[in-house]
Amino acid sequence: MYSNMSHLKRFQENVVKDGRSYSNETFEKAVKILNSTKKSISVNPEHKEKFETLAGILMKLKALATEEEMQFDDAPDEFLDPLMAELMSDPVELPNSHTIIDRITISK
Repeated sequence: MYSNMSHLKRFQENVVKDGRSYSNETFEKAVKILNSTKKSISVNPEHKEKFETLAGILMKLKALATEEEMQFDDAPDEFLDPLMAELMSDPVELPNSHTIIDRITISK
């Protein structure tokens, strides 16, 4: 799946954002396993190359995301979504409670 979708920018971004299924260490280990001659794993060379390229791209994207996250770590609490504790990109005031929350959180 990863090699088949490796060319899609949105897929790459979503993989990096998903902390449950992505870590640099996991992808480094997967690449080592693919390159190991001791393992009896048969992988199409094209898929192997795509996966290795994707792993490199994901590591770069993760580094950029971490750097961006660090820039906003000290954001004032009023800029953080009260439910998700993330920096709001489209804050909306709720009519009844007058609570300000990110539009994406409301839609979810």
